Amino acid sequence: QDAGGSRGRNMQPSAQHLMAAAQRAVAGVRGKTLVEKLAMLPAAAKATKVEPAPLKGSPWLRPIFSRRQLADLKKDALAAALEWPIAEKVVAPGESFHERKIFLCKGHKHERDAPKRQASIAEKMAAMPAKLEEYRAEQKKKRFRTPLQKLLAAPKSKSKR
Repeated sequence: QDAGGSRGRNMQPSAQHLMAAAQRAVAGVRGKTLVEKLAMLPAAAKATKVEPAPLKGSPWLRPIFSRRQLADLKKDALAAALEWPIAEKVVAPGESFHERKIFLCKGHKHERDAPKRQASIAEKMAAMPAKLEEYRAEQKKKRFRTPLQKLLAAPKSKSKR
């Protein structure tokens, strides 16, 4: 690691970095100053939809600032003691991407789905006696025949002529 600068993202900005950020804020980067760029936010950080939609391709235009550029702008704004115009996203415990997707996907699928499956089986087993009664009544109804039905359904005798 060099003596003047910091290489990690989580480290405090060095004096050189603060000076460079102040110079960029005053002189501007690519024609616009840091203050002018901050004035474009938060609209410049979002994709925009083109009306009417083009015949070919997506109707969405990418944001003016990429996420990497936004990270650099935020670092520069904080170094220059300017207020960051985009609010921090507050994520409730258990709702982060890592907790929802990564932790959730550990293990085998049949292990993850087992509680839901057991609840479904218990619910269906509770309804089983009523279904059995209904089935038995239906079968009994099929078996029951009146004497006339028995007579008509009797096999015909084979007589020789």
